[in-house]
Amino acid sequence: MTPETNALIPVGIAALCFLLAFLYGRHRRALALRRRVAESFGQTPAEPERPRAMTREFWELLRAGEPAGQCIDDATWNDLDMDDVFARIDICQSAVGRACLYAVLHRLNTGPELARRARLCGLFAARPALRLNVQLCLARLGRKRGQEFAGFLFDPSPMRLPLAGLYRICMFLPFLALPSLCLLYTSPSPRDRQKSRMPSSA
Repeated sequence: MTPETNALIPVGIAALCFLLAFLYGRHRRALALRRRVAESFGQTPAEPERPRAMTREFWELLRAGEPAGQCIDDATWNDLDMDDVFARIDICQSAVGRACLYAVLHRLNTGPELARRARLCGLFAARPALRLNVQLCLARLGRKRGQEFAGFLFDPSPMRLPLAGLYRICMFLPFLALPSLCLLYTSPSPRDRQKSRMPSSA
């Protein structure tokens, strides 16, 4: 085994360990998310949360295009304390879902729309696996502050990426391989050593 190969072995082992740790952590997070989503279905929110400012601003954006007389006005909304109603029934898995639920509660829904929702409810009731997969897709969008899609329209400020430290670690991986590459290209090969030891034919 050549010195160049010996130098590459620790780098390969470190890269393999890093990859295995990353995949294991990702698998554990996926299982935890699946368990949380499955257990939360049909339950009341453990910590009810009133609508956020971005959720309200998204509805204000939609209301401008709604037909006249088809929405609940602000006075009626406040008289019925609908923000509390929203908080008690909000089991949405994403910030996008919360914004859509807030908009749905503001609309005076007609027969065709109610029939469409009834069909969707029947579909998900008959196929719980499909419902869970849809919930998981939405849950991956996140529902924390800063994850509302309306935020990209109203507040385009920078936000912290999840697992930001992982990107910093990956940034240094090429530098860890540089010493091994330098040894690989600067060290003489075994064939060159053999040629240097052969006596001259002159």
